[in-house]
Amino acid sequence: MPGKPPIYSATIFYIAEKQGFFTKHGAAVELKPFSTSADIGRALTSNQIAGGFMGTTTAISLAGSGSPVVSIFGLEHPDYVIATTDPAVTDCMSLKGKSVAVDAPGAPLDLALQAMLESCGLTESDVTAHPIGGTTQASALVSGAVKTAVAHIETVANVEARGVKVRSVLSNAATQPLAHYDALLTTKSQLQDPAARAGWVAVTAALHDAALYMNDPQNADAVAQVAADDVTKEPLAVTKIALPEFLKINYWPTDGNGLPQASIEFTIQQQVKAGNVPADKAPTYADFVDSSVYADAVK
Repeated sequence: MPGKPPIYSATIFYIAEKQGFFTKHGAAVELKPFSTSADIGRALTSNQIAGGFMGTTTAISLAGSGSPVVSIFGLEHPDYVIATTDPAVTDCMSLKGKSVAVDAPGAPLDLALQAMLESCGLTESDVTAHPIGGTTQASALVSGAVKTAVAHIETVANVEARGVKVRSVLSNAATQPLAHYDALLTTKSQLQDPAARAGWVAVTAALHDAALYMNDPQNADAVAQVAADDVTKEPLAVTKIALPEFLKINYWPTDGNGLPQASIEFTIQQQVKAGNVPADKAPTYADFVDSSVYADAVK
């Protein structure tokens, strides 16, 4: 999974581990944090790891390059928001002429900015984008070095927990509802091997149990504690603020494998449009998703 420490989306894997869901279903799992989704893709295609959890855009690019990968579980909704401490920024149009922090040109936060600006007819040329992402972004908002940023939900929570008033004025989930966020990938050869496939069915069953656990309000404190201790390394106060916001967008799916066809096909076309995948190399939904693993996991 991406991030050192891992990003908030990986909490579902740590809940599956801490609550014994992997053990319950007989899945032998070792969780390994990698620096980026690209690193995960390289390790997966070179058989250094059995599976990888990564950004869907990276996963689609990997499949488009000819790598024999397939997704079996996903997180559907991106958590990107435009967050601001600037009282003059109240909606999409008020971003015109403003400076906005993103991660890097062409990277996920930058692409999310473009999508959100399009919702009111603006383009990235109408703002000044600054490459300030990752763990430095919250500190930059707190210090006033930047006033507006494309951020993750937990970044906003981090700023709020440090006593700075910050508002989310746009969300990627609202302005681009079909954009897909993260996918769990393995290789097609593993799913063709009965023993390996059985292992992935067990992993998926454990993730389904973890999603049900995380969406139960009675478990909110326990989930926030795992997120703080094992995932983000943020203070518990931050993860407690962030968790309800993730649940509002159905971040961890309980009613399916998190890989709806409309969202995956939209994200594939977005990657083609962005020039990241040649149109004649773009995977189809059937090539990219194996829904049978989840179906067997929840029987």
